[in-house]
Amino acid sequence: MKKVLSILLVLSLLVSLPLLTAVAAEEPIPLFGTGSSPEDPLFDPALGLTLTVYTTNGWGEDSKPDNTLVKEYIEAHTGLTLNFVYTAIDNFVEKMNLVFVSGEAYDVVSDGSGLIVATRPLQSLYDDGLIIDLTPYMDTYGKNVTKYLGEGYDYTRGTNGELLSIAKRVSNNRGNTPTIRADWVEQAGLSGLPTTIKELETYFEYVKNNDCNGNGDATDEIPYLPSNWLNLGNCMEGIFLGKDGIGKNYLGEDGNVYRDINHPLYMSFLDTLRSWYEKGYLYPEFFTVTSSQVNDLVSADRAGLLNQWYSGQVRPFQAVEEADTTKHYELLPNIESPNEGVQTTYSEGTPYQPSVLVSTTSEHPEVGIAYFDWMLSDPTINASIWNGIEGLHWEWFDEEELTFTTLPGGEERYFKGFQAVCQWDAKDQFIYANPADYISIKYDHYLNILNSGETDYYEAFDLKVPYVKVGTDLEFMSNDAETLLEESIISYIIGTIDRDAMTSAVTEYNAIYGDVYSKVYTEQYNTWLANR
Repeated sequence: MKKVLSILLVLSLLVSLPLLTAVAAEEPIPLFGTGSSPEDPLFDPALGLTLTVYTTNGWGEDSKPDNTLVKEYIEAHTGLTLNFVYTAIDNFVEKMNLVFVSGEAYDVVSDGSGLIVATRPLQSLYDDGLIIDLTPYMDTYGKNVTKYLGEGYDYTRGTNGELLSIAKRVSNNRGNTPTIRADWVEQAGLSGLPTTIKELETYFEYVKNNDCNGNGDATDEIPYLPSNWLNLGNCMEGIFLGKDGIGKNYLGEDGNVYRDINHPLYMSFLDTLRSWYEKGYLYPEFFTVTSSQVNDLVSADRAGLLNQWYSGQVRPFQAVEEADTTKHYELLPNIESPNEGVQTTYSEGTPYQPSVLVSTTSEHPEVGIAYFDWMLSDPTINASIWNGIEGLHWEWFDEEELTFTTLPGGEERYFKGFQAVCQWDAKDQFIYANPADYISIKYDHYLNILNSGETDYYEAFDLKVPYVKVGTDLEFMSNDAETLLEESIISYIIGTIDRDAMTSAVTEYNAIYGDVYSKVYTEQYNTWLANR
């Protein structure tokens, strides 16, 4: 909760800041070559250009021992000096908000996980003078990106058609799907993976009271472990609200846009979570737990149902499953809604996610754009940024088919340290050809299930709407109401306030903020609808 409050405090400071002005040089730096080799670098090395990129360190990419080799490869091909500033995933939003407030000069935010735009829309970042419109640069410096992304630009445009980000093709936009320990389901005596709330609670009860992991301690298993409150909602709300529960907003029968908290079935969602918390199913620190702590609990063979990205458990669980192949996670099928007339669904997210944001403080925005564009200029270059040095970390199995083999120990020495904007093939991604590669086998397994059509997914009605607050009645409203709402929801789930207090909190939220939010967003949704 303290982290949430600190982020909201920083965001409130941003509202009062004067707009930053772009510092781009009058004349863009021309390309020197194609970047196909050190003899043909992208920019003239004599210029001494440095590219400063803020990004996350994810799986510790910043500390991999062969990073220097890949960095040297990139710098030789591009003529740039790379200055990658890494921040832990759990602290990235807070870190970047502090950078925004400070006015510090840098070039690019590489936000492959979409953490920034999950808290602030692209349009808001642009209106506050924090990111630039990329349009003037794309014909010269972004030709490969333009060719590669196609309709992906539709997901990163501003209200007046500005191109506000280079998007990343999402490997699977059905990633907000829960995963469950299938071997523990079998231990619990269920005939298959749970498909009803009753079966899910039977599973929770068994995990809570039994030594499922076989370590001699029947008290260390966690029946239900979300990675945070946001992921819990993304994964589970659609069980109770159907298609109205897969985004932050829903479209009312009156045609107005409302926050999900106002949905007539939302309290059934909170009531269930409150019951699960009281029974000891829901991890007690679910609202403060960090991604690294979740990974540690998964690695310790303690976690039952997970709410995070569908593949989030693959790497932390690798050692456990390789030591005992009967232990494994599977994707949770649709759970029948306890609410009459509701068709359960999971979220069909955006196929293109804003990833690369170019700062208004960048003296040469074209350099950052050209860097990421260069990654898409050739499959071998892209594979090298993604996997490391060809012949050392990976090799082509069939270059024409874009299949490769990871070489033994390659991922332990280097792993996506310089954040490729996307893999080469937009539809299939790179295809691993090494049958002994645990990671690729698990990813392929989950992706096949996600794309099988056996589970229902739905796209939020306003997924492409570029909502803005600047210039509306929301522009100068404080975040007090959002803080109140978040605190009240958590307090209700953990049992420190009753239902009347929760209802009062929603009423107060609407009076302070929600009613204006609904009015402004309804107007913008209708405008978008009329112009699409």
